[in-house]
Amino acid sequence: MGCFGCCRPGKSNQRCFTVLVALAAAAILGCALWVLSASMKVKDNTSCIVDNFNQLGAEAPPGINSTISDEASGLVDQHVIDQVDNVLDWWMVSMIAPGAVSFGFLFLAAIFSCQSLMCGSACPPRLSKCFIVLGLIAGVVATVYFLLCASLGIAANFSSTSDAWHRNVEAPCDTMVSDFNNQLADANSTLTQCLQMAPSPATQCAEAARDYAYASKQLEAFTDFCSCASQYLRDAQPLAAPGISGSVLTILGMILSLGLCSTLACCRSYESAKADADFNGVSVKK
Repeated sequence: MGCFGCCRPGKSNQRCFTVLVALAAAAILGCALWVLSASMKVKDNTSCIVDNFNQLGAEAPPGINSTISDEASGLVDQHVIDQVDNVLDWWMVSMIAPGAVSFGFLFLAAIFSCQSLMCGSACPPRLSKCFIVLGLIAGVVATVYFLLCASLGIAANFSSTSDAWHRNVEAPCDTMVSDFNNQLADANSTLTQCLQMAPSPATQCAEAARDYAYASKQLEAFTDFCSCASQYLRDAQPLAAPGISGSVLTILGMILSLGLCSTLACCRSYESAKADADFNGVSVKK
Protein backbone atom coordinates (compact mmCIF):
# COMPACT_ATOMS: atom_id res chain seq x y z
CA MET A 1 0.00 0.00 0.00
CA GLY A 2 1.59 3.32 -1.05
CA CYS A 3 2.16 6.24 1.22
CA PHE A 4 0.06 8.64 -0.75
CA GLY A 5 -2.38 6.24 -2.38
CA CYS A 6 -4.39 5.61 0.76
CA CYS A 7 -4.44 6.61 4.43
CA ARG A 8 -6.18 3.51 5.68
CA PRO A 9 -4.83 1.98 8.91
CA GLY A 10 -1.88 -0.27 8.19
CA LYS A 11 1.67 -0.74 9.36
CA SER A 12 3.29 0.44 6.14
CA ASN A 13 1.14 3.58 5.93
CA GLN A 14 1.65 4.31 9.62
CA ARG A 15 5.43 3.99 9.28
CA CYS A 16 5.44 6.23 6.25
CA PHE A 17 3.33 9.02 7.76
CA THR A 18 5.20 8.80 11.06
CA VAL A 19 8.46 9.55 9.24
CA LEU A 20 6.89 12.29 7.13
CA VAL A 21 5.34 14.02 10.16
CA ALA A 22 8.68 13.91 12.00
CA LEU A 23 10.44 15.43 8.96
CA ALA A 24 7.77 18.12 8.62
CA ALA A 25 8.12 18.95 12.32
CA ALA A 26 11.89 19.33 11.93
CA ALA A 27 11.38 21.56 8.87
CA ILE A 28 8.95 23.79 10.81
CA LEU A 29 11.48 24.17 13.63
CA GLY A 30 14.12 25.04 11.05
CA CYS A 31 11.89 27.78 9.64
CA ALA A 32 11.26 29.12 13.14
CA LEU A 33 15.02 29.38 13.71
CA TRP A 34 15.38 30.98 10.26
CA VAL A 35 12.76 33.61 11.15
CA LEU A 36 14.53 34.28 14.45
CA SER A 37 17.86 34.77 12.67
CA ALA A 38 16.30 37.00 9.99
CA SER A 39 14.56 39.12 12.63
CA MET A 40 17.61 40.02 14.72
CA LYS A 41 18.39 43.17 12.69
CA VAL A 42 14.75 44.19 13.05
CA LYS A 43 15.06 43.66 16.81
CA ASP A 44 18.24 45.78 16.98
CA ASN A 45 16.63 48.56 14.95
CA THR A 46 13.46 48.42 17.02
CA SER A 47 15.50 48.64 20.22
CA CYS A 48 17.42 51.59 18.76
CA ILE A 49 14.19 53.38 17.84
CA VAL A 50 12.61 52.79 21.26
CA ASP A 51 15.70 53.83 23.28
CA ASN A 52 16.25 57.03 21.32
CA PHE A 53 12.55 57.86 21.27
CA ASN A 54 12.49 57.64 25.07
CA GLN A 55 15.51 59.95 25.21
CA LEU A 56 13.63 62.49 23.09
CA GLY A 57 10.92 62.49 25.75
CA ALA A 58 13.37 63.48 28.50
CA GLU A 59 12.29 66.59 30.43
CA ALA A 60 13.90 69.74 29.07
CA PRO A 61 15.79 72.06 31.47
CA PRO A 62 14.34 75.55 32.03
CA GLY A 63 16.69 77.17 29.52
CA ILE A 64 15.59 74.96 26.63
CA ASN A 65 12.38 75.28 24.64
CA SER A 66 10.81 71.80 24.70
CA THR A 67 8.70 72.40 21.57
CA ILE A 68 11.16 70.67 19.26
CA SER A 69 11.45 67.55 21.41
CA ASP A 70 7.69 67.44 21.90
CA GLU A 71 7.17 67.60 18.14
CA ALA A 72 9.72 64.83 17.59
CA SER A 73 8.07 62.67 20.25
CA GLY A 74 4.79 63.09 18.40
CA LEU A 75 6.11 61.13 15.42
CA VAL A 76 5.18 57.88 17.20
CA ASP A 77 2.42 57.14 19.72
CA GLN A 78 3.93 56.67 23.19
CA HIS A 79 1.50 53.82 23.89
CA VAL A 80 2.82 51.95 20.85
CA ILE A 81 6.40 52.51 22.02
CA ASP A 82 5.55 51.12 25.48
CA GLN A 83 3.97 48.00 23.96
CA VAL A 84 6.93 47.43 21.64
CA ASP A 85 9.33 47.91 24.56
CA ASN A 86 7.56 45.09 26.41
CA VAL A 87 7.84 42.81 23.36
CA LEU A 88 11.58 43.45 23.10
CA ASP A 89 12.13 41.77 26.47
CA TRP A 90 10.64 38.56 25.06
CA TRP A 91 11.75 38.92 21.44
CA MET A 92 13.62 35.62 21.03
CA VAL A 93 10.90 33.62 22.77
CA SER A 94 8.05 35.27 20.85
CA MET A 95 9.78 34.84 17.48
CA ILE A 96 10.53 31.13 17.88
CA ALA A 97 7.64 29.98 20.10
CA PRO A 98 4.86 29.43 17.47
CA GLY A 99 7.06 27.25 15.26
CA ALA A 100 8.71 25.49 18.21
CA VAL A 101 5.36 24.56 19.81
CA SER A 102 4.07 23.25 16.48
CA PHE A 103 7.27 21.23 16.10
CA GLY A 104 6.96 19.83 19.62
CA PHE A 105 3.40 18.55 19.22
CA LEU A 106 4.01 17.02 15.78
CA PHE A 107 7.25 15.40 16.87
CA LEU A 108 5.61 13.90 19.96
CA ALA A 109 2.78 12.61 17.77
CA ALA A 110 5.38 10.86 15.60
CA ILE A 111 7.23 9.50 18.64
CA PHE A 112 4.12 7.92 20.18
CA SER A 113 3.03 6.59 16.80
CA CYS A 114 6.43 4.91 16.47
CA GLN A 115 6.05 3.55 19.99
CA SER A 116 2.71 1.96 19.10
CA LEU A 117 4.36 0.22 16.15
CA MET A 118 7.17 -1.17 18.28
CA CYS A 119 5.18 -2.15 21.38
CA GLY A 120 2.03 -3.40 19.72
CA SER A 121 -1.15 -3.60 21.80
CA ALA A 122 0.77 -2.65 24.95
CA CYS A 123 1.09 0.94 23.64
CA PRO A 124 -2.11 2.14 21.95
CA PRO A 125 -1.60 5.42 20.06
CA ARG A 126 -3.98 7.51 22.16
CA LEU A 127 -1.24 10.00 23.05
CA SER A 128 -0.26 10.25 19.41
CA LYS A 129 -3.83 11.16 18.46
CA CYS A 130 -3.96 13.69 21.29
CA PHE A 131 -0.76 15.39 20.15
CA ILE A 132 -2.04 15.41 16.57
CA VAL A 133 -5.06 17.44 17.70
CA LEU A 134 -2.85 19.80 19.70
CA GLY A 135 -0.49 20.01 16.72
CA LEU A 136 -3.35 21.08 14.46
CA ILE A 137 -4.27 23.91 16.85
CA ALA A 138 -0.64 24.97 17.20
CA GLY A 139 -0.25 24.67 13.43
CA VAL A 140 -3.02 27.20 12.80
CA VAL A 141 -1.33 29.66 15.17
CA ALA A 142 2.09 29.03 13.61
CA THR A 143 0.69 29.47 10.09
CA VAL A 144 -0.80 32.85 10.99
CA TYR A 145 2.50 33.84 12.60
CA PHE A 146 4.58 32.82 9.57
CA LEU A 147 2.14 34.61 7.26
CA LEU A 148 2.49 37.80 9.30
CA CYS A 149 6.28 37.58 8.99
CA ALA A 150 5.96 36.95 5.26
CA SER A 151 3.55 39.87 4.87
CA LEU A 152 5.95 42.23 6.65
CA GLY A 153 8.87 41.09 4.51
CA ILE A 154 6.89 41.29 1.26
CA ALA A 155 5.35 44.67 2.09
CA ALA A 156 8.82 46.08 2.82
CA ASN A 157 9.74 45.38 -0.82
CA PHE A 158 6.89 47.44 -2.30
CA SER A 159 7.59 50.99 -3.45
CA SER A 160 4.23 52.14 -2.04
CA THR A 161 5.35 51.04 1.43
CA SER A 162 8.71 52.78 1.00
CA ASP A 163 6.97 55.96 -0.15
CA ALA A 164 4.60 55.93 2.83
CA TRP A 165 7.51 55.28 5.22
CA HIS A 166 9.52 58.12 3.69
CA ARG A 167 6.56 60.49 3.84
CA ASN A 168 5.62 59.74 7.46
CA VAL A 169 9.01 59.02 9.06
CA GLU A 170 12.05 59.95 6.97
CA ALA A 171 10.78 63.28 5.62
CA PRO A 172 9.84 64.64 9.08
CA CYS A 173 13.28 63.53 10.29
CA ASP A 174 15.00 65.45 7.50
CA THR A 175 12.91 68.53 8.28
CA MET A 176 13.36 68.50 12.04
CA VAL A 177 17.08 67.70 12.23
CA SER A 178 17.85 71.33 11.37
CA ASP A 179 15.76 72.44 14.37
CA PHE A 180 17.83 70.23 16.68
CA ASN A 181 21.03 71.56 15.11
CA ASN A 182 19.86 75.13 15.71
CA GLN A 183 18.96 74.25 19.29
CA LEU A 184 22.46 72.89 19.86
CA ALA A 185 24.06 75.89 18.15
CA ASP A 186 22.14 78.32 20.37
CA ALA A 187 23.05 76.37 23.52
CA ASN A 188 26.69 76.24 22.43
CA SER A 189 26.74 80.00 21.74
CA THR A 190 25.25 80.76 25.14
CA LEU A 191 27.72 78.47 26.92
CA THR A 192 30.72 79.87 25.02
CA GLN A 193 29.72 83.44 25.79
CA CYS A 194 29.23 82.61 29.45
CA LEU A 195 32.61 80.89 29.73
CA GLN A 196 34.31 83.91 28.18
CA MET A 197 32.61 86.59 30.26
CA ALA A 198 31.63 85.08 33.61
CA PRO A 199 34.01 85.75 36.53
CA SER A 200 33.28 82.27 37.97
CA PRO A 201 32.45 80.01 34.97
CA ALA A 202 32.28 76.81 37.07
CA THR A 203 29.29 78.09 39.04
CA GLN A 204 27.79 80.82 36.87
CA CYS A 205 27.77 78.72 33.69
CA ALA A 206 26.33 75.54 35.22
CA GLU A 207 22.88 76.11 33.75
CA ALA A 208 24.30 76.93 30.31
CA ALA A 209 26.44 73.78 30.43
CA ARG A 210 23.40 71.74 31.40
CA ASP A 211 21.41 73.20 28.50
CA TYR A 212 24.23 72.42 26.08
CA ALA A 213 24.52 68.82 27.33
CA TYR A 214 20.76 68.35 26.93
CA ALA A 215 20.74 69.82 23.41
CA SER A 216 23.71 67.65 22.43
CA LYS A 217 22.04 64.47 23.70
CA GLN A 218 18.76 65.37 21.99
CA LEU A 219 20.48 65.89 18.64
CA GLU A 220 22.34 62.58 19.01
CA ALA A 221 19.16 60.73 20.00
CA PHE A 222 17.16 62.20 17.14
CA THR A 223 19.90 61.46 14.61
CA ASP A 224 20.14 57.84 15.79
CA PHE A 225 16.34 57.53 15.84
CA CYS A 226 16.09 58.68 12.22
CA SER A 227 19.04 56.53 11.13
CA CYS A 228 17.50 53.37 12.61
CA ALA A 229 14.04 54.22 11.27
CA SER A 230 15.39 54.72 7.74
CA GLN A 231 16.86 51.17 7.76
CA TYR A 232 13.79 49.48 9.18
CA LEU A 233 12.14 48.40 5.93
CA ARG A 234 15.38 47.13 4.45
CA ASP A 235 16.04 45.02 7.54
CA ALA A 236 12.49 43.61 7.43
CA GLN A 237 12.78 42.33 3.84
CA PRO A 238 14.63 39.07 4.76
CA LEU A 239 11.56 37.93 6.73
CA ALA A 240 9.68 37.17 3.51
CA ALA A 241 11.48 33.91 2.60
CA PRO A 242 11.32 32.14 5.99
CA GLY A 243 7.78 33.42 6.50
CA ILE A 244 6.55 31.93 3.23
CA SER A 245 8.50 28.70 3.73
CA GLY A 246 7.27 28.35 7.31
CA SER A 247 3.60 28.85 6.41
CA VAL A 248 3.79 26.32 3.54
CA LEU A 249 5.61 23.73 5.64
CA THR A 250 3.27 24.20 8.60
CA ILE A 251 0.22 23.62 6.39
CA LEU A 252 1.96 20.58 4.91
CA GLY A 253 2.71 19.34 8.43
CA MET A 254 -0.96 19.65 9.38
CA ILE A 255 -2.02 17.72 6.28
CA LEU A 256 0.50 14.97 7.00
CA SER A 257 -0.62 14.80 10.62
CA LEU A 258 -4.19 14.24 9.42
CA GLY A 259 -2.84 11.43 7.27
CA LEU A 260 -1.08 9.95 10.30
CA CYS A 261 -4.27 10.26 12.30
CA SER A 262 -6.10 8.33 9.58
CA THR A 263 -3.52 5.53 9.69
CA LEU A 264 -4.09 5.39 13.45
CA ALA A 265 -7.82 4.84 12.88
CA CYS A 266 -8.41 8.43 14.00
CA CYS A 267 -11.88 8.44 15.60
CA ARG A 268 -12.29 4.69 15.99
CA SER A 269 -10.49 1.99 17.91
CA TYR A 270 -6.93 1.30 16.83
CA GLU A 271 -7.28 -2.27 18.13
CA SER A 272 -10.28 -2.84 15.89
CA ALA A 273 -8.31 -1.51 12.93
CA LYS A 274 -5.45 -3.89 13.71
CA ALA A 275 -7.85 -6.79 13.48
CA ASP A 276 -8.38 -6.03 9.80
CA ALA A 277 -6.35 -8.19 7.47
CA ASP A 278 -5.11 -5.16 5.55
CA PHE A 279 -3.39 -3.75 8.66
CA ASN A 280 -0.57 -6.25 8.49
CA GLY A 281 -0.37 -6.13 4.73
CA VAL A 282 -2.39 -9.34 4.26
CA SER A 283 -4.89 -9.14 1.48
CA VAL A 284 -8.14 -11.00 1.76
CA LYS A 285 -8.85 -13.39 -1.13
CA LYS A 286 -12.29 -13.22 -2.56
